Amino acid sequence: MRIRLLDIDDAEAFHELRLRGLAESPDPFLVTHAEDAALSMEYVRGRFPRGSEAFALGAFDDDGRLVGIVGFSREQRRKVNHRGDVWGMYVAPEARCTGAGRALMDELVRRCRELDGLEQVVLEVATGAVAACRLYEGIGFETIGVHRESMKDGERYLDTRHMVLWLRGEENLAQRRKGAKEELKGPV
Repeated sequence: MRIRLLDIDDAEAFHELRLRGLAESPDPFLVTHAEDAALSMEYVRGRFPRGSEAFALGAFDDDGRLVGIVGFSREQRRKVNHRGDVWGMYVAPEARCTGAGRALMDELVRRCRELDGLEQVVLEVATGAVAACRLYEGIGFETIGVHRESMKDGERYLDTRHMVLWLRGEENLAQRRKGAKEELKGPV
């Protein structure tokens, strides 16, 4: 398994694998297969992430086929520039249980640790995606909340877990948690 930064030349393969994920495993995604299938390749290439603060990674099998993808985008607004979002994680069924997902996330986290001032990597994952939740927890993400009925597909609702990986040292974690609890006790 080889992990590498994807570039504009990979946009078509990325989009094809994303469409496959949307068709085979639609629940974890915020968009539908129909929505992404309607996008032109020109649009996909134009929005393809480039740079250190917005990027996409790919996992390639021994035959050079793209079998896993994940994206990252850092928030650009000043008050939230200390965090960034993981998006679009998908590993093809034939590449699951091979370490592809872990390798993608390990490389994403490695790159995030190199970004000055980035303190939090956040993601949202469907509560029913048990293997994905375990993967993220194994890397060090913690659940900071559950959004009930976060997504709606027809008449079916899906809950999502909001997870965060704190990039600042654990020594600050207890202080952050204490501050959050005190804010909750504040004036009503």
